[in-house]
This record gives sequence, structure tokens and C-alpha cells, in this order.
Amino acid sequence: LGMAWREAAAGSAAGVIGTAVGYPFDVVKTRLQAQPERFNAGMLRAFRTIAREEGATAFFRGFVPPLCALTLLNTMNFGSYATMRSRLGVADGPLRGPDARVVVAGAAAGPIASLVSTPFEYVKIQLQLDNDPKHKRYRSSAHCCYEISRTSGVLAVFRGHYVNTAREMIFLGAYFGVYEHTKSLVAAAVPGWAAVAVSGGVSGAFGWLISQPLDTVKANVQRVTPDLAVSTRQVARSVFRTRGFLGFFAGAAPAVSRAFLVSSTRFTVYEGVHDRLRRHTPPA
Repeated sequence: LGMAWREAAAGSAAGVIGTAVGYPFDVVKTRLQAQPERFNAGMLRAFRTIAREEGATAFFRGFVPPLCALTLLNTMNFGSYATMRSRLGVADGPLRGPDARVVVAGAAAGPIASLVSTPFEYVKIQLQLDNDPKHKRYRSSAHCCYEISRTSGVLAVFRGHYVNTAREMIFLGAYFGVYEHTKSLVAAAVPGWAAVAVSGGVSGAFGWLISQPLDTVKANVQRVTPDLAVSTRQVARSVFRTRGFLGFFAGAAPAVSRAFLVSSTRFTVYEGVHDRLRRHTPPA
């Protein structure tokens, strides 16, 4: 296995496990962002309401698109980051001091990542919010994709693409930048894989926190039915007018909780698989 295959295999494994661990939190985050009139009492109350009214399976509604997307995305993101880091001249191994190049390397993966994440996020949100048992519009992810494409055109699944691209760049820049810098510090105090888990959790939580306003705008752009036309500016103004500045951080509690849990798991799996593959790869 060459370096590219190791990055792909490790990123893929991290995507599968991380998505399964964090998806219920993502469902709650979307409900808090896009349905504040129904879920306005916080994360724990939202969890209880969904479980009581819709059953446990509601926490995995729309799970297939992000499972596919995030497996592919993690493969792309970790691979793109490693490539850009190398091209920017950052040496392998722990950082020796603050280095903005790792932030740039992470952000550079954003435009490519958004080409995959935008349509999958759109389908996922449409399924997560299709929660009226008497008037369900979509039977499955495939049916949702088909209906949107049939009624509004194939490009309709890219609704919210520009704001999602900006969100991906901010998130990935913070994600990898904070991880690399935090790992160097934590490793001196915490032994072994615990340093990876803590650093990964902190990087995910911070990345989601600073990109949350754009994620809220994206969720509300993508929540509307395909036949309605709304702009990012209209949505941002509406969120601010109806909910104030803090409205942009709706769903932050489950988002940050999920991000810490998922990123901790994801980086641990990634580093573990990558290290194992490297040790079992015969020298060239």
C-alpha cells in the first residue's frame, strides 16, 4: 500500500465509524435549527420528544446519504489535507511550533468537499424533516433524490452550495489546524491514543462552533421544498430578524457534542488504521 491508499483506507474507516456514532446528534441539531417552533427547549428535551413521538428509528432517518457521503468525504478530506500539507512544505510528524500552513491545507479541501457534501446534506435534511407520518413525501433517499431531480432538475440538489462551500472551508481549516496544534501540546501530558482522542474531540468541537452560523443558514436554505426559491441573504436576514444573533447558534449543543464525540472517534480510528497499515506495508 502506498501513501495515497493508506490515507484512503484510514479516512474511509474513520468516516463509517464516526458517522454511525454521531448521527443521532445530527438529527437533533437539524430539528433545532430548522424547526425551532417545535423543538425550542434544548437538546435533551428534543431527544426525548423525538424518541417519544417518532420512535428510536427517527434518529437514523436519512442515515444512508451521510454514511455514503461522509465515508467518501473523509477519504477525500484526509487525503487532500495530507497532499496539501506536503506541497506547502510541512514536515511529517508533530508540529514544532505554530504553523498557519496546516490551516491553509485544511481549508483548501473545502471546495472539493462541498461538491459531495452539498447534495448529500440536502437529501439528508429533506429526509430528517419529513417527519409527519400522515403526509410523508419521500420513501427513501433514492426516492427523495429522484423526486427532487424530476420536479426541479438535477442541479436542485446543489441548493445552498455556496454557503456550504464557505462552511466547509472554515470548518476544515479549523478542524485540521486545531488538531495538529492541540495534539502537539496534549501529547506532552496525555499518553498514547488518549492524546489523539482528546485533540480530535477539541478540533471537531471548535470547528463546528465557529462554522455553526453558516451551518444554520445552510440548513434553513436546504429545509424548504425544492419548488421554493430562497437566497442565502434572505435566509440569514430571516434568522436574525426572528431569532436574533443567537439564532445562528441554534442546535449548537448537539452539534458541538456530536462533533467532539465523532471527531474523537474519527481521528482515533484514522490514526490507528493509518499506523497499522504503515507498519504492515513492505518497504518499496
